Amino acid sequence: MVKKRRESTKDLMTIISSMLETNTSNKQIAKTLDLSLKTAWRIIKKIGSGEKFISAGEKRKLTCNERRSTFNPVYQLIHNSILCNNSLKQIEIKNIVSNQHKTVEFRYMAI
Repeated sequence: MVKKRRESTKDLMTIISSMLETNTSNKQIAKTLDLSLKTAWRIIKKIGSGEKFISAGEKRKLTCNERRSTFNPVYQLIHNSILCNNSLKQIEIKNIVSNQHKTVEFRYMAI
């Protein structure tokens, strides 16, 4: 039997935590709330570790904000130096390849 996917809400977390207080088994929690055992176990694990509930929409906003955020000065300096180093390597690689290509052309011309 495949359970349909359902977004976990703060209410669901509250219900599960109250069921845990009455010593209800994980299987019984999953069956009562029509969840898969794996989903129920994940939520119980989050409750046990004291992790704060964050809705999927809120997680998306946080992720997008992190992607758009600017680096602090130290990370910006590291980032720029890596880019500079990579660009120098690209130029060196291009020169090596072109030199090898010229050498190969010269060998063919000599034959």
